Amino acid sequence: MATPIVAGVIALMQAITFDTITVDEIEQILKGSATKLSVNNLGAGVVNGGLAVQMAKHTLFKETKENLKTVATTAKSGNLKLKWDINSSYAEGYVVYRSTSKSGTYKKIKTITNPHASTFTDQGLKKEKFIIIK
Repeated sequence: MATPIVAGVIALMQAITFDTITVDEIEQILKGSATKLSVNNLGAGVVNGGLAVQMAKHTLFKETKENLKTVATTAKSGNLKLKWDINSSYAEGYVVYRSTSKSGTYKKIKTITNPHASTFTDQGLKKEKFIIIK
């Protein structure tokens, strides 16, 4: 009886990710979200469809070359205003990262939860410091 239930959960995972989720991600999520059984250590446990679908939804926010937009500039006034086009009706928000060198580590500076936002001003920057935003 488990097979049709798991197949249904997989279909929901594919639907919520617009078929971008990989087979490996599906397997990892199903195993990781299963409710563990204490009897005989059979399989990964009982499928938890709700949790699996929510975890699948988060795969949409993978950092890939396709969904990262990088802006390189210098801060002239101490503030840097970013503006972007909203290209997706499925966005739930945006995450802004900053680095001060091309090969440096990025630091998350802002999580924007408004899916309709299209601007952000990075304030308090040192003037003429090279800034990379993604």
